Amino acid sequence: MVRSKTKGGATAAAVQAVENEGAEHPEEMDELAREASERLSAADFKRWKEVRKQNERQEEANWMAALGEMSQALLEAQKTTQRLTQENRSLIAYANEINAEVP
Repeated sequence: MVRSKTKGGATAAAVQAVENEGAEHPEEMDELAREASERLSAADFKRWKEVRKQNERQEEANWMAALGEMSQALLEAQKTTQRLTQENRSLIAYANEINAEVP
């Protein structure tokens, strides 16, 4: 039997197997073709499910990474806000001192 890792190769291998069996038993050729088609369909569906799960896991990982980045940015913004608030209070206190000295 011909073997290949590609979908087209798998299809060719299945067709070759059916033709080989069909040459020996022509009456069973239709059944063999149907069985080969079902096996390929089941394999394709299984592969699709695996790829879908991988994609979902990757998407979830991407979202988690993005949320982590946003969380870090929010923490940095909070620190900056606190620092600016403190600087503003210091400037107000300094301005009040200057105003107190002016007659």
